[in-house]
Amino acid sequence: MFKENLIINSEICDARKIKEENYESYKKIIINSEILITSERSREILNSLGAIVNSDAIIDAAEDEVIDSRIVNGNEVISKGPVPKNKVALLVNGNLEIETGSEEVLDKYQHIFVNGSVLCPRNMKEYVNKMTVNGNVNLYPENANILDPEFVMDKYFPLRIKANEKYYVAKQLIIKDEVDEKTLEKKQPVFETPVVFFSEEKVETLAPLFDIKTRLEVVPKGMNIIPGDIELNDTILDKLGQSLYIVGDLDIDPEFSRINDIKRLIVNGTLNVKKATYEKMSDVDIKAEDIHFIFEGKSIMNVPKAKIDRKVLEENEHGVRIMNCAILNIDEDVDTSLLADRLSIMNCAKVLCSEEQKSTVALISTNVARIGNENESEGPAGLLGTGIDLIKAALNSRIVNSEKYIM
Repeated sequence: MFKENLIINSEICDARKIKEENYESYKKIIINSEILITSERSREILNSLGAIVNSDAIIDAAEDEVIDSRIVNGNEVISKGPVPKNKVALLVNGNLEIETGSEEVLDKYQHIFVNGSVLCPRNMKEYVNKMTVNGNVNLYPENANILDPEFVMDKYFPLRIKANEKYYVAKQLIIKDEVDEKTLEKKQPVFETPVVFFSEEKVETLAPLFDIKTRLEVVPKGMNIIPGDIELNDTILDKLGQSLYIVGDLDIDPEFSRINDIKRLIVNGTLNVKKATYEKMSDVDIKAEDIHFIFEGKSIMNVPKAKIDRKVLEENEHGVRIMNCAILNIDEDVDTSLLADRLSIMNCAKVLCSEEQKSTVALISTNVARIGNENESEGPAGLLGTGIDLIKAALNSRIVNSEKYIM
């Protein structure tokens, strides 16, 4: 059966060989492609066909020019060689690292599209300016050793490195207490990183190893540096001590009861804790970038329909949370003060409620498409009509889903 519309969903679409007679019968042509390769002739044909193009990068090339297109789902490294024979269109769904001295290889790339971050030598910045990057660009000193973006230095690091070497850490460097700072100082390494964490006892020795642009996060004397996200429970407390400096997020176990055993707590991230537990920690020296109170009430999630009445709200003193529900129905006899005090709504398509409840429901809702009663109009056919229209459009369309598509 003939389809009226053509929808092309591809990561790389090459339109240079398009023939108008193959596409002129379609009423509508839609091309959704992250990289679209065109020529002067093919652009004229697409314009004459009234094609709708949604593309993040459009590459112009001669029709007879050979362009090898590559899609990498993961991380990719561009190194010195070998040099590609033909021009290359590269799509990276991940992170891209460019090594020093790879200019000759990069010159063969027609275009590079990156859904992720790019790590590139500083003296090759002009190549990044020609890319399309949906993520961060980190420029590192040429000839530097690249360490993990969040690098934790252990006691063996000073023993393994050579004298006067350069090191680049894209996000943050953590120097553990076990590191012998005197051994590290003798090697005179050069570090470049936005921020470094180390203990107060090591300041005089380690601070000179970092330039003035690096932020020094000095961990107070006697505190244990903990890299990464962690949950505080009895086992962790016994193992790591009573004064903790967390470089990351900290979750406090809802069943954790040894609050009085904690002396000092610094969280360089988010502290996730029950409100009742946090209130009991008034005698603890706490500092956190952000504090998030854990929801202790009843959660109703990922259901097509749900109903809220007065009884369910009165029985849950910590509240009720509705998430990812298609249709939520609120009984008319639930007064607005109880709604405001006990109910929260997130990611729902439709909330059915009385006229009196509408303003309160709007205040306690996040990302809700429609609030109102069953009889209110939503347009000519409401949500159902919209759904039917979408189904009809899909049935009348030829849909092509592919990584690479040649027209």
